[in-house]
Amino acid sequence: MFTINEKELYNRIQSKLKGAKRMNNLNDFGLIAISLFTSVMVLVIKATNIWNIVTAIVLILITVFIVANRLRRVKNNKQFDLSLLGGLNHAIENINFEIRRSKTFLLWFLIPLSIPSFMKLAQKDTSIWIWLAIIGAFLLSYFVTRLGLQKTLLPKKRNLEILKEKLLENPQHQ
Repeated sequence: MFTINEKELYNRIQSKLKGAKRMNNLNDFGLIAISLFTSVMVLVIKATNIWNIVTAIVLILITVFIVANRLRRVKNNKQFDLSLLGGLNHAIENINFEIRRSKTFLLWFLIPLSIPSFMKLAQKDTSIWIWLAIIGAFLLSYFVTRLGLQKTLLPKKRNLEILKEKLLENPQHQ
């Protein structure tokens, strides 16, 4: 038989929650900054090309999508109570948000951005090396996202779920 150090368990759960929130915020603000910066750069470089304008619009729409999801997530974060189990569920939900974002990255980011990019390349006599570099960049971003999902997000979620199972085995600490 063993006893649970509630203060240590609470600190561990809060640490995991803060880590999950930090990851969400870093990804949100990073994606927003990248999308806005890239849209501005595309317009500054050559706004007269229709596909550059479409690319900038797509990037701005992606930014709006990220901001809307962020606001929804922050609003939903208020539903969790301050108990051990509430903090753990909150951390799990933050990880689930990143898992959903990673799983749908192809749909909300890569495909919308690749269409105007490839249309612009097809409009002019572009070197095969440029084509390969652009395709490679899109593939690399997809595989890095998938790798992060498999190697980081899913193991973090599993660790939180194991901790939740242990907490539920001892219901007086909820």
